[in-house]
Amino acid sequence: MRQAKSITKQFYRDVPVITGNENDTPCVGVEEFASVSMEAVYVLDFFKRGFHFVASRDFFLCGHSVEEALSLGYDFFSRVIHKDDLPLLADIHATVLIRLCSTKESRRVNYFSFAVRIKNEAGYLMVYHKLKPVFVGGYIRYGLCLLSSSVLDTPGHLRACYDESTDFDEYSTNRRRWQKNTAQQPFSEREKNILKLVKQGKRNSEIAGNRNRPRKPGILPISADTLRNDLASIYKKLNVCTMMQAVIHATNRHLIYSRGCNPAKQVKEEAPERKKCRRPITPEKRPRIQERLHKGQSIRSIARQENVSECAIRYQIKTGNLAKPIR
Repeated sequence: MRQAKSITKQFYRDVPVITGNENDTPCVGVEEFASVSMEAVYVLDFFKRGFHFVASRDFFLCGHSVEEALSLGYDFFSRVIHKDDLPLLADIHATVLIRLCSTKESRRVNYFSFAVRIKNEAGYLMVYHKLKPVFVGGYIRYGLCLLSSSVLDTPGHLRACYDESTDFDEYSTNRRRWQKNTAQQPFSEREKNILKLVKQGKRNSEIAGNRNRPRKPGILPISADTLRNDLASIYKKLNVCTMMQAVIHATNRHLIYSRGCNPAKQVKEEAPERKKCRRPITPEKRPRIQERLHKGQSIRSIARQENVSECAIRYQIKTGNLAKPIR
């Protein structure tokens, strides 16, 4: 039990006191969500300093039981996390809680992401964590964690991702502070479509068609060479080497499917365009327009100078109210 206390102390190092009580509203719906989710799920109770819920997925339990994880609390991490990554995980946990307790804009964070190594049958696997903060009564209470495979080569990479944009804050372990970052170079619509099709299990020959079978076109109206160039662009943007890595990385970062439209931007785009009002040709303007026509000015320039429409000038010429311009 001493080991459990020492590990818990590491995870809550320099963290402000978490406000809450035993009668707080539980994190409802998690069990139902975990039953249909393809990812492993667990929920941390920051007030009780332990697990609130652990899904029965061996991806995280590594052969242990749910009851064992719930009873051990933070000490359970020492049984499944790589020993070299355990101090890093404790630092990440403390950094996240400090930010959620002290930053006024903590509610803007959609989720935190990071990677650590977890045991599996072949040894250890780099696992990508998405930690969703859950507030109760205005204070942080739970941390909903979703686990999936990661393409990262090294552990760490703590980020705070926002819901309304693809920008994020990245935590620098050397400087011990958060840094603003711009999201990765966005994909074109065709690159997104390629990633969607690959995620559905489509082969390159199905996406772009087979060069040896010209009568059987591909799903996308592109050539094999164009597909090859698009794949190279995707690899470069994601800094990966294989299509599987690209799909995993893009899925984890929400880069394939676009987020919801920004309401402010949508209103701006849907606002009707204000047309410049053109006044009719009045008797006072007709002599000036006639004089400009005699000087050889174009109807377009006259319309701009007199704030009238070109059609109105042409109509006046056609009806004989204005003399034809001298050429």
